[in-house]
Amino acid sequence: MTITAKTLNSALDAVFPFVGTVFINTMLMVLNLLGKDTASNKSTSSQFSEELDFSQSALTKLMKSIADGCGRAGHDLRTKDKLTWCRDEEFARRTLAGLNPFGIQLLKELPLASKLDPELYGPPESAITEELIEREIKMSIKEAVEEKRLFILDYHDLLLPYVHKVRELEGTTLYGSRTLFFLMEDATLKPVAIELTRPASPTKPQWKRVFTRSWDATGAWLWTLAKAHVCAHDSGYHQLIAHWLRGHCCTEPYIIAANRQLSVMHPIHQLLRLHFRYTLEINAIARKNLICAGGLIESCFSPGKYSMELSSFAYDQLWRFDMEALPADLIRRGMAVEDPAAEHGLRLTIEDYPFANDGLLIWSAIKQWVQDYVSHYHPDPAHVLDAKDGGPRSELRPTRTRRTSQCGPH
Repeated sequence: MTITAKTLNSALDAVFPFVGTVFINTMLMVLNLLGKDTASNKSTSSQFSEELDFSQSALTKLMKSIADGCGRAGHDLRTKDKLTWCRDEEFARRTLAGLNPFGIQLLKELPLASKLDPELYGPPESAITEELIEREIKMSIKEAVEEKRLFILDYHDLLLPYVHKVRELEGTTLYGSRTLFFLMEDATLKPVAIELTRPASPTKPQWKRVFTRSWDATGAWLWTLAKAHVCAHDSGYHQLIAHWLRGHCCTEPYIIAANRQLSVMHPIHQLLRLHFRYTLEINAIARKNLICAGGLIESCFSPGKYSMELSSFAYDQLWRFDMEALPADLIRRGMAVEDPAAEHGLRLTIEDYPFANDGLLIWSAIKQWVQDYVSHYHPDPAHVLDAKDGGPRSELRPTRTRRTSQCGPH
């Protein structure tokens, strides 16, 4: 990859939130105009038309330039099925092959219950009952759990502490959510139920409601709106946690430690150098333009000014170094089990899981290459003994600096 391409890809992290902001602002403008009377609409129609034309033109040119310059192939399902975005099959499929394939997990126990303080957030019991599940899946709960056919997208405890804070912001709202899926006989997922929850407040009791598929118009649209809330939660989780937190933020301490503790001639430093290259620069740009107070992230995502606080909360609740590797993450979520006879040493719970299937191919290739590389320089553990054992590491000394306080503890 050339420096030019690297620079372009780095810039895309800043560009795409801008695209989202333009789109969101345009849609808010439309809704605002629709809510005004005819006279007001006439007085603002010219301004609206000009701004809308600019937004459409800018977005069209930007996306065409990116596609032409990077050679990215496009595949739009809407050209074949204009209603694909609201179909249950596509909604479920996105948990395995969509924007955020990190969230779905095997449901291992019932009944569902919150682990948050009931004094603050209300009764912990979920409104998704076993009777409701059995009615929807046409089999017993015991069988479904034993056969590993129930899955969940659970943002209940993660989002519930922020519901009241976010609802105080203008133009946004938030719920805690749980979404239950059932693995069909044809190995595809079907959404079974969605629970949205608002915690108790000083003036109102806890509110929770379960939405299921419906054949009447009102019920069908409520089901669609519930799915829209879940998609918003899923998208926010992807950007704020799976992407920013796991991909950018949590990588910084290892970059700083590697540069402080390893010589640039050290083979491990050389191994990591290209992997870590530009990450700190991208993060610095993000702090200036994206994740800063009043920045694009706060403008684009429903948590608003609490976006970074939510990322920090997720770090405390979810992040563990020994669980970040792809195989460990899949096992933790119940999406795979160890199997020495299976490819990559894992057997997937859902065979048609594109993120895991493709990811494990890449993971295994990188793992083999790194093992071969490290073994070339350190063929056995004796080469990396601790300093107290008199090994080569005894020659290494911690690098101290007077400016560590500016970087914080690592």
